Amino acid sequence: MKLAAILAGSCAAVLDRSAATPPFTIQDSISVDNGNGYSQICSGNDCGKFFRKCNNFEVAKVKVCGVNAKVTAYPMSKCNSWKSEAVGTCDTSVAADSCQEFDMKTEVGTPAQTFTVTRCSCQPGFELDDKNRAKFVPGEGCPK
Repeated sequence: MKLAAILAGSCAAVLDRSAATPPFTIQDSISVDNGNGYSQICSGNDCGKFFRKCNNFEVAKVKVCGVNAKVTAYPMSKCNSWKSEAVGTCDTSVAADSCQEFDMKTEVGTPAQTFTVTRCSCQPGFELDDKNRAKFVPGEGCPK
């Protein structure tokens, strides 16, 4: 009986961990350009390392390929949603290897200071906590 409880607990832990890792597809990739040409920062499930985080580094241009990933770029720190630009598509009728680009510096007048990565089945948000830090807020379709 104890073994069954231990195994059930282990399986639940595995399920929790797998739910926290977003299933990006092999065609999904994210690249950024700060004036020296595009450089890929992730592809496929490797994009999970940026998921659910307010990522703090300057991005002048962003390119999102695939139909399951989106990037939201913010010109202000801490993913402050005063102004933001979403890049990427969730339209599965589009070719899976298609790409969308956005030039923050040209279109908004300033590079993005922070960005978030979401997947199409999970569109979370961020809000500032009592210490003025970005806190993940699950959206519809997101694992708890």
